[in-house]
Amino acid sequence: MNRDYAIGLLAIIGFIVAANATSINLCAGVANNVFVTDITNCTNYYICVNGEPIAQQCRNNYFFNGRTQSCEVSNSSCLSCNPNILSSVGLERTCNKYALCFAGTPVLQECADDLQYNPNLNACDYPQNVDCVAN
Repeated sequence: MNRDYAIGLLAIIGFIVAANATSINLCAGVANNVFVTDITNCTNYYICVNGEPIAQQCRNNYFFNGRTQSCEVSNSSCLSCNPNILSSVGLERTCNKYALCFAGTPVLQECADDLQYNPNLNACDYPQNVDCVAN
């Protein structure tokens, strides 16, 4: 790939990521009293109440696990972004939110329109192709 093309592509992706991250409500469309991971800090999480995120923190240096909805001793469920790879990871207990790993930093993203995050594709997809209940 042409170096200038790659740099331009990364700049465009960075602009899109920055523009989208500020306007995403983590708890929009999430059921009440569901805990959602804070993608920037493994010891923090949010409880969704009436579509609004309320910040919480695990005690005793524990780490939040979105799959089990609890704080645990192990940090094995923490999101880790490889700085050399552009990748994405779906957020537990949501259908359309995911973390885009860009230059080693996780950035909250949301699928457009009525699409849902498909962990098998690592991309947004049509709802009929995604098992949102399993997520």
